[in-house]
Amino acid sequence: MKKTFFTVLIWLTCWLLLPAQNGLGQVLPAKGEQPLQTDWSWEELLARAQQKETLARIYELQTLLSQEEAHFLLTQLHRLSAPRDLRRLSELEREQAQHGGGFFGIVPDYFADPDSIPLPDNFDHLIETALYLAQIRQQNRQIVSDPAFQFPLTFRGEPLPPVEGKSGRSNLQLYFDFSAIEAVLHLFALPEISFQQARQVAEQKTFREMLAHRRNLGYLPEPLPDSDDLAQFIFRAASRDPVAEIWKWLNLWNNFGLADLYCQQEDYHRLISYWKANRVQLETLLVRRLARCAPPEVQFSDTVRIAVNFGIRSWATRSSLGTNLIQFKDHYALMLRTIAHETFHRLQLKICPVPSSRKKKQTREFEDLLASDFPDKADRKFYQALSYVMLEGTATYVGGVDSSWISPAKIRAGKALLEEMVTALYQGEDVDRYEALINQGLKSNGPFYALGYAMSQAIAARYGAEKLGRLLQQGSLAFFNEYLQVLSEQQTIPELRFSREFVTRLHCLQRQM
Repeated sequence: MKKTFFTVLIWLTCWLLLPAQNGLGQVLPAKGEQPLQTDWSWEELLARAQQKETLARIYELQTLLSQEEAHFLLTQLHRLSAPRDLRRLSELEREQAQHGGGFFGIVPDYFADPDSIPLPDNFDHLIETALYLAQIRQQNRQIVSDPAFQFPLTFRGEPLPPVEGKSGRSNLQLYFDFSAIEAVLHLFALPEISFQQARQVAEQKTFREMLAHRRNLGYLPEPLPDSDDLAQFIFRAASRDPVAEIWKWLNLWNNFGLADLYCQQEDYHRLISYWKANRVQLETLLVRRLARCAPPEVQFSDTVRIAVNFGIRSWATRSSLGTNLIQFKDHYALMLRTIAHETFHRLQLKICPVPSSRKKKQTREFEDLLASDFPDKADRKFYQALSYVMLEGTATYVGGVDSSWISPAKIRAGKALLEEMVTALYQGEDVDRYEALINQGLKSNGPFYALGYAMSQAIAARYGAEKLGRLLQQGSLAFFNEYLQVLSEQQTIPELRFSREFVTRLHCLQRQM
């Protein structure tokens, strides 16, 4: 007992040494006091540096962090019960992957060797440790902000785009449900939570549907999180423990993306309040996009559930529609595209045909829109691929895209994948190859999205956007045949003309309908 007491006393003394003794002095508070917000400056830190290496590290730290960010980091390091506690970062990294929140090589495993983590056991080592962590954070922010991920790091503080007049379609209605994300934010505001509280939030319908969608995608690598895993992420994201605080600060993707929600919770509260106050404007902006292609006689009403879903912008299942708020924040062009895309998938469930064998089902699922009653397995697989292109392409057209996202090369890649599928199915009878090509076409907004968008755009340019709704009511064969008709009238895009074998197989399916 005495040994433990004197060990702690000696460690605390190292933190509280006077500046002349190479300590922080008044730079950081003593144990039991409130953390200081702006009580020190970079100049004061520089004045305390006795070693050239420490001086150089402070200068580099200034290039990576604002004074506010540096104050946060040094405060958390000071709050550690013992310097060695910082090596629990290795445990958090390992357990995050075990619970289904790993990055599969996109983000390095920085802390695989816990002994490589420097310990802040004196002032010089404190600065060394702070720089080490700041460099990791900087690398993570560069990874996360890659345009390929379409993940904004910060809020813009901009208002919603203006709406002039009414939506003009009273038969199309859209509502928002913020209860799931507000439940998480409520836990974050509490000084301490229990795992049971986290579990209750994780088991809400919105999150259960989100997790089911992740599993049903089929191409996400294991392990995939369940409700217990999500509860662990919520519980750890809400923790005020200094190591947990540093973990969230290092990467906004940590804790299944909940680190972002925690670190910027004031901005998220403000955004949700703004959306609630401007519900009609937000709903009208989205309904107008749906109305471009929705058949005028269709009655449609749905609710968008706002939540967090790491790495996936939104989801649509047979019973719910949800979107991942951290993926766009108040970047409204991206937000409107995302929600309109997924909402249109829900509309497709109402208007697209299903085969006779599935017409008696009370609740339609997306698998029903991909199914057919052709006796030949190759024909059924081919029809499935055509339907994927139509469904994702029209939804992408309705949502809208960044012009840089749909490239000619990506469109051609989608066409090439379809033609390769025909070869795999009808010449090689290679179903495994077909499945690999399907995943390649769909994964991460793959080439099938781009091809389907280009086809939708060509049809809409020729006949008007409302034509797409009518073609959806007829099915994917009608969609492709209409596109072939447009191609025959436009001699300017020969690179998008399908091979003779592809067209022959398409017409063969048409004759069997």
